[in-house]
Amino acid sequence: MSWTTEKPKLIGVYWHRATPAAQSHPVKIYNVGTHFYVWPIEEDGRANITVRLEDCSGEWAGPMMPPA
Repeated sequence: MSWTTEKPKLIGVYWHRATPAAQSHPVKIYNVGTHFYVWPIEEDGRANITVRLEDCSGEWAGPMMPPA
């Protein structure tokens, strides 16, 4: 995986960071109808925040593959 500013085009679990210097965190990308949404996978309260992918900026890496 490598970091890119290109937004995910597939559902799955990705790494996200706001800037190259920011801490990365896992997010789940899912779709409802024709819109994609970002759901942080965190235990610090951010897990209750879901935003549209088109409203997100930053860098992405993934999707993460499940362990074999």
